[in-house]
Amino acid sequence: MVNKELTKFIRLHKLDDIQRLLLSSDKYPGIDVKLAAKLISAKKKIDRKVPLWREMNGLVFPDNLSVEQSSSELTAEYKKRFVNGGVVIDLTGGLGVDSFFLSQKAKHLFYFDKNKELCESAKYNFNYLRVNNITVSNCEISKESIKEIKLSHADLIYLDPSRRDNNHNRVYAITDYRPNILDIKEDLLELSNIILVKVSPMVDISATIGQISEITEIHVLSVNNECKELLFLLSRGRENSMYGKEDIRIFTVNFCKEEQVEHFDFNFAQENICMSEFSGDNLSGYLYEPNASILKAGAFKSLGEFFKIRKLHKNTHLYTSFNKIDDFPGRSFMIKNRFDFNKETIKGLRKKFPKANISTRNFPLTPDELKKLLKIKDGGDAYIFGCTTSSGAKKILICSKVS
Repeated sequence: MVNKELTKFIRLHKLDDIQRLLLSSDKYPGIDVKLAAKLISAKKKIDRKVPLWREMNGLVFPDNLSVEQSSSELTAEYKKRFVNGGVVIDLTGGLGVDSFFLSQKAKHLFYFDKNKELCESAKYNFNYLRVNNITVSNCEISKESIKEIKLSHADLIYLDPSRRDNNHNRVYAITDYRPNILDIKEDLLELSNIILVKVSPMVDISATIGQISEITEIHVLSVNNECKELLFLLSRGRENSMYGKEDIRIFTVNFCKEEQVEHFDFNFAQENICMSEFSGDNLSGYLYEPNASILKAGAFKSLGEFFKIRKLHKNTHLYTSFNKIDDFPGRSFMIKNRFDFNKETIKGLRKKFPKANISTRNFPLTPDELKKLLKIKDGGDAYIFGCTTSSGAKKILICSKVS
C-alpha cells in the first residue's frame, strides 16, 4: 500500500501545492504521485484534527471524505471516559480515530466497517501505530449481521452512523442514518448494557429523546465554540424509568484555545423548575454570551440561576451582571453604551465605528443584515449586539471583550 520511498516522498513534499505536484509528476519516476497527492491532501486535514498523528508520515487515508467525517483528537479523547477496560465494539469504524483512542482504555476493541478500503487502511494504520488490541472486520451492520457477531458480551458499543444516502447526499433525520439505530438498538442492548451513539450537531435533542427511550445521558461537544458532536448514551432498562426525560443528565463541553475547557452540566428537571430573572432596559455592567454547547443543549434558566445572572429576555440568550464572572462558560463583555434601535442610532454608529464585530440575538435582523444597514466592516475591538430586552424594546449594545 505505502512503501518506504512513498513515505519519504510524502514527508519531503507534505507542504507542497497539490496541483503543482501533480503537474510535475514526470520528475519523480517510480513514485505514484497521484496516490501521494491524495495522501498528502488527506494528511494535511488529519494533522489539524489529530495532532498526535502529525509526525506519522506512513499513515494512509483512502479519501478526503472519510477524513472530514472523522472525529477530532479532542472529541475522541473525550469518549475514552465511557471505557473502563473490557471489550468495546465500534460498529462504524470509519477512519479509525475513535477506535484508536477508545482502544487505549479497552482490553480489546472490535472494529467493523462496511467499506473494504477503509477496513484495509484502518488495519494498516493500527499496525503502523503499533496498536495490537484491535480486530478489524469488513461488515455492514444490520439486524441480521449483528446476530453473526460471535461475541457473548461487550462492555460498550460505539456507533457513529453514516449521515449520507446512497447518492452521498446529507441526511438529517436519525431514521435516515445508516445503520438506523431505532432498528437495531434492542439487538445491541442484548449484546451490551451501554451504547454510545454519535449524531449530527444539527439533530433536535428533544425529538431524539422522544424516539429513543433508553437515553440516560447527553453530551454536547464543541471545539472553539463550534458545536461538533452530540453523543447519546443508551442504557438497558432505562426505557422503564418512571422519570421520563426529567433525570437525563446533559453535559456541555467547549474545548477552547490554549487547552482550556468549559463545562456546564444540568438536567431537564432542573431546567424546568428554575426561574429566570430579567435585566430590564437599563443595561449596564457585564454582558455574557453562552458557548455553542450550552445554546444547543438549551440550559438557559439553569445557567442563569447557577451564576446568579439576569437574562435580557425569555428568548434573548444573553445575560448581564454588575460583577464580573471569571469562569463563565462563554464570551464575556463590558457594556460601554446602549441605544434604542432607530434611524438616529444607525446614523451615529456609522460615523463612530468604521469596524466592529456584529452579533444579533432575538432581533429582527441577522448579523449580516445589521452590518449592511450600519455599513460597518468586520473587525476592530468593538462588539455590537442587536437584541431584544424583557420589555420588548429593540436595543443596540456597544461592548468591549473581557479576556
